Amino acid sequence: MTDIDVQPPVAVIGKHCTYNVYVQGNLEERHGKTVIVTVHDVGTNHKSFIRFVNHPAMADVKQKAIFLHVCIPGQEEHAPDFTGDFPTLAQIGEDLVCALDKFDIRTCIAFGEGAGANIICRFALASPNRIMGIILVHCTSTTAGIIEYCREKVINIQLENGVMTSGAWDYLAAHKFASSDKKEREAYLADLKNTLNPKNLSKYLFSFSKRTDFSTVIGAKLDNMDALLVTGARAPHIHTVYTTQKV
Repeated sequence: MTDIDVQPPVAVIGKHCTYNVYVQGNLEERHGKTVIVTVHDVGTNHKSFIRFVNHPAMADVKQKAIFLHVCIPGQEEHAPDFTGDFPTLAQIGEDLVCALDKFDIRTCIAFGEGAGANIICRFALASPNRIMGIILVHCTSTTAGIIEYCREKVINIQLENGVMTSGAWDYLAAHKFASSDKKEREAYLADLKNTLNPKNLSKYLFSFSKRTDFSTVIGAKLDNMDALLVTGARAPHIHTVYTTQKV
């Protein structure tokens, strides 16, 4: 993978948080191309979407679009410890419109994965007139179940204390890959351990575990918005994707 066409990060200051945006493409062509805003899942960062866009299968889309890759606060590689109150998923979603304003972009397609898909939904609920459509991969619209919440709560405490048990890493791998090949999971964990700040990762994970339920309002408020929901047959959150689709 090459990041040669990805510009240096631009800090976007919102009402609730400041986050970095990595532009992939030529912004001078923004009024003639489709702009796609991406938000990554917990346990990764903006580079996951850069890799996706750089895949050969995306070549045609890449030529016709400009990507704004949002990096959730503190999730950059080797980032310093995040200080202050970490924003909720709802607050991040509300602040995404600030990126459109900063880059003088009228409308966009919003694309998120996992926790990022949850944030994209909140972005759409807060600023529906700025979004042409949404793409949601493994999206959850409900709160965490009691087992999921307790499990993530324990992992969060371990991360805050700088203690990463094998179970904590395995949970993050399962959240990302479910029953994927063992080598793929091991490669993911090795990269995660060498790049992301565990305390900052904890804060994003904790925000995800504390997410609020918007399943009762998404159907009515986004009734006229095009949405593509994507999940895998063995995805750990497949039931929540079905719930989101039904509303």
